[in-house]
Formats: sequence, structure tokens, C-alpha cells
Amino acid sequence: IALENARHYEETRRHLTELETRQRVMAATLQTLDLDERLSIALAETRQLVEVEMGGIYLVERDRLILRAHQGLPDDLLARLRDLPLAETPWAGQTTVRRERLSERGSQVDEAGKRAGVQSWVAAPLKVEDRLVGTFYLASRRYEAFCEADLRAFSSLADQVAVAVQNARLYTEGQ
Repeated sequence: IALENARHYEETRRHLTELETRQRVMAATLQTLDLDERLSIALAETRQLVEVEMGGIYLVERDRLILRAHQGLPDDLLARLRDLPLAETPWAGQTTVRRERLSERGSQVDEAGKRAGVQSWVAAPLKVEDRLVGTFYLASRRYEAFCEADLRAFSSLADQVAVAVQNARLYTEGQ
């Protein structure tokens, strides 16, 4: 019974932390009209919740993904990720989790990522009414960085960020 109570307590604590993070992200989107500031706050809060070292938020601009907010990225990785062709980025439109140990020679983490120590990353699309407006991603130096609860929370926060992006764009268009 003690183990069951401890597990239940931990699940409840995690859920409360996720709800608090969602509330802070929502409050940030209401406090500022500056889209880049909204994205930076959402990224910082999400990184803290999921406990990862790196992340970024891309927005679709014409046929490209442009990195509009980033945190924790080394310069060489940042240079590689700043501007990506949408057509060559298959992970942009679907939730994707990739893991690869630094010693492995696969295609889950590219060489610039490995030089930065990245062993796992997750990306979630930012969609509004089935239209891709961007992509949210997190990366970690830990191989097992993302558990199922992290992925659910991340996906939910990505949905919230998509709405914030859409609202900011609608406000800008109305000006």
C-alpha cells in the first residue's frame, strides 16, 4: 500500500506541476503581445517542466522553418538549425521522438547534435485547424530524457503555443 500511495502522490504532484506550467504559459500569452516574448516564455517553462537542456520554437514562413525562440543551443548547432527548408524536414508536421547514443552511428541525431551531446529529442507540430504554423522541439543530453508523461505534457503545451501564435498573428493583421 505504501508503494501505491507513493506512486499516486508522484502522479498527482506531476499533474499539478504540469497544470501550473500551463497556467504560466497562458498568463504569459495574455500579458504581452510580442510574439517572440511569448515563445521564449513558453519555451523556458516547458524546458523547466520536462527538465531538458535545449529547445526551440520554429514558425513557418513561406516554405521554411525559421527558429524564432531558442535556449541552450551551442553556437554550431544553432547555426545549423536557424533556418530549415520545410520540404526537407519530415518531423515538422508530426510528433516525433528520436534517441541515439553518442557512440552510435545512425540517423536519429545528426553530427552537429552529437557534438553538442544530444542523445534524444522530441518535436511537436504547432497546428491551427490542421494548418502547420510551426514546430516546437526539445533536446537532451540524456538518452532516456522523455517519458510518456513528458510527451503528453509537451504535446499539450505545443497546442497552447500554436493558439498563442495564431492569436498574435491575428492581432498583428488587425492593426
